[in-house]
Amino acid sequence: MGKSIYLSNKLLNHVLRGTAYAAPAGVFMALFLDMTDVEQAGDLSHEVDGGGYERRKATLPAPVNGVITTDTAITFPIATTDWGTVTGWAIMDAPTGGNVLYAGDFPQAKPFYQGDTPQVPAGMTISEE
Repeated sequence: MGKSIYLSNKLLNHVLRGTAYAAPAGVFMALFLDMTDVEQAGDLSHEVDGGGYERRKATLPAPVNGVITTDTAITFPIATTDWGTVTGWAIMDAPTGGNVLYAGDFPQAKPFYQGDTPQVPAGMTISEE
């Protein structure tokens, strides 16, 4: 997975058709239980919900050779209920709702239970592919 259809269209229109695209004021990491249609259709219906979950603001380093590699972990609030098994992530343009910019699967799905402090470790890569 990689860049969303939403972002692809915005960038193509911006670069090739002169249609302005304003970058979001901030970007936020979201966690998903199922990645079906997240990248293609921007489907948010499988995002973790409730139990203390909230997206986390992501501060990302500059890209190197077309790839951003996170240099710090992104830590989520302590789960106040079982969240389920998280299978993927998305970079969003808003703290709630909004649009998917980039999305991907985690190498291994991970269940999060009440009392866990979910974390996306440093070293995750985001690319145009």
